[in-house]
Amino acid sequence: MISTSGLRDLFEEFYPDEPYQSVEQEIAAVMEGSKNVAHYIVHFDEISDGEYSSLLKRCLADDLIITHQLIDDIRNPKGDEQAELFICRQSESWRVPAHRALMSVLRDGYPWSDGLEALHSKLLGYDKAQIKSWIVARRRQHVSWSGLTVYLLLTRQQRARLDRFGRRCLDPDTDEEFLVIYPIHHLAPKRVLELPADTTFARTSIDRKTFDQIFPTINDAGANEVFASVISQEMIITMNRGLRSSVEVFDGTDWA
Repeated sequence: MISTSGLRDLFEEFYPDEPYQSVEQEIAAVMEGSKNVAHYIVHFDEISDGEYSSLLKRCLADDLIITHQLIDDIRNPKGDEQAELFICRQSESWRVPAHRALMSVLRDGYPWSDGLEALHSKLLGYDKAQIKSWIVARRRQHVSWSGLTVYLLLTRQQRARLDRFGRRCLDPDTDEEFLVIYPIHHLAPKRVLELPADTTFARTSIDRKTFDQIFPTINDAGANEVFASVISQEMIITMNRGLRSSVEVFDGTDWA
């Protein structure tokens, strides 16, 4: 197995390409018609005062429609006064209620998917190439649209038992320990990895409650970029209950 001190070598810095480098650039695209709508989450007071104020005045002067509403408690659990802001032409204003209807599906507890993400991005004015690029980039860092993605280094025996369960869970009867790894948000697995022949790199998604049980001190870890926790049978059973995806394994070039 790879030593815990070498876990950072499994990952590399990764920042998805941004189609617009600034708010000004995106709003300019709406003004010229190359993008249908601009959408932001802002502090409410920034609408009338702050960095958005002068931009919004320019939008109004260009006959753009500005729509905003306070975010409800479900989407803003901290209670901060934040607003959802849409900027578009009159002919594209249908996107605002359509977007709000889509997000209500999420609030009702239905699972997100690649298809819903593509529809969401389409409503926000992104083109096919931008949507595909975003979904591919996100998949590099996340195994699913829900939960937090964590990684595992499996022995040959652990991999065999994982396959026996159809990669739906870890073996709950094992007496072996598992090494669970979590990289911070700007890291992604390297595209090409050379691992020992008896080692499998795997990933899955777990809910927040389970994550906090596996990594109880992560908020006190300072400047660390990669965190590791060794779990035994009792926590393996807990982790299985908190899974939000199947387990994927890395075949050297891709996840399956």
